[in-house]
Amino acid sequence: MQPPNHHPFLDQPRFADMSQGVLELERWVTDLLRQGLVFLAERSPDYWEFISKRMVDLKLPGLARSIVRIQQMVTSSAEIPFEAILREIADIGLLLKSFRHIHQLSPDLQREILLQMGWNVRKEELEPLPTVSDHWLVIGKSMGEEDKLRYRKTWYWPYHTSRPAMLLEFTWGNQPFPPAKETGQILDATMTFYPGSFPFRVQLNESKTSQLLQFKPQFGDSEIAAFLNRYTRAGTRNPWLIDFPVVLNQVLPLYCNGEFVLVDQQKNTLRLNMPDKHAWRLVALASGNPVSVFGEWDGQQFCPLTLINPNGCLPLDLSS
Repeated sequence: MQPPNHHPFLDQPRFADMSQGVLELERWVTDLLRQGLVFLAERSPDYWEFISKRMVDLKLPGLARSIVRIQQMVTSSAEIPFEAILREIADIGLLLKSFRHIHQLSPDLQREILLQMGWNVRKEELEPLPTVSDHWLVIGKSMGEEDKLRYRKTWYWPYHTSRPAMLLEFTWGNQPFPPAKETGQILDATMTFYPGSFPFRVQLNESKTSQLLQFKPQFGDSEIAAFLNRYTRAGTRNPWLIDFPVVLNQVLPLYCNGEFVLVDQQKNTLRLNMPDKHAWRLVALASGNPVSVFGEWDGQQFCPLTLINPNGCLPLDLSS
């Protein structure tokens, strides 16, 4: 008889392949650290391609993407960002160790580990899960690309419930995305959150334009320290949490000492990670006054996506 927290996926043949991949990647990471990060710049493209392809072959595409990110950090910078590389390696190491003890963990953490490894949730697996219905503000969008696979994230902020939602869509090469909801639009929608520990990703089941004319409730944080505390608490439930959605109120965007920052009323600062043209647009729109912004926090830097004012939401990237 299986324990009550036993995930059915752990009995599938794919799990054996993943277990082999974990062993091989553990050896690879150990060798990399033993030889020293200073030698990373000397590695040939074949060095990175072999281990990333091996992870894909062993059903671990999530870990393959982590290796590609490390390679990109090594090859795309004049100076190797050792601190960022060590953070990526630490995340990989924690994931590998957690996988080896996956049978002892809660169902939510089991699902989260499998998701991080690259397990895809099928739509039929979402059908029995509870749904969440609310008024939702389309608060921001971001886009990116990994190895010709383009993705779009659309963020929704709830009116009554407490957890923001993120619709993640993919397209290959130059194929267009389906039509997107406009930033600032208010919807009445029903969503299903994907399984995992502290999830944001959702399936959008049904939606229509809301009769709610304004998104009046005050939401977000007015202190940088407050949102960082929330992020830290969320990280205790999901240590691989990235793209944490944040609304910051009464913050002043500035260009200071060669970088863009937000400054709150307590004079705490938050470094921004965004293209210069979008940052200058934010500074210009603020005109020296405190503003409210929505964006994504990656654990190190904040990427503002939307300026929020009484008249609605203004995307900072006009192409999204």
